Amino acid sequence: MGVYIGLDVSLEETYFCIMDQAGKRLKEGKTVTDPAAVAEAFAPFRNELERVGLEASSIGGWLAAELKGQGLPAIVVEAHHMRSALKAQRNKTGLRRYA
Repeated sequence: MGVYIGLDVSLEETYFCIMDQAGKRLKEGKTVTDPAAVAEAFAPFRNELERVGLEASSIGGWLAAELKGQGLPAIVVEAHHMRSALKAQRNKTGLRRYA
């Protein structure tokens, strides 16, 4: 079964949502915006990982390149393309923001 991850990247923190092919949330949370920390957040799902999606931005592009360097299938998606693909989500990555 394939696993897909959406990342909402900011300078300090990266929010993530991990979903299976059926759209069931497997895990969600946040971590510091550091390639090693981000990759560690979804390490248990690495063998099933189909795609990691990030919104296009200077930070998103950098993080995607770093994740690709670790062998992760990261892609950068333009915001207007992401919006149409994720209309059913509560927000870009389907996360509840935690204080």
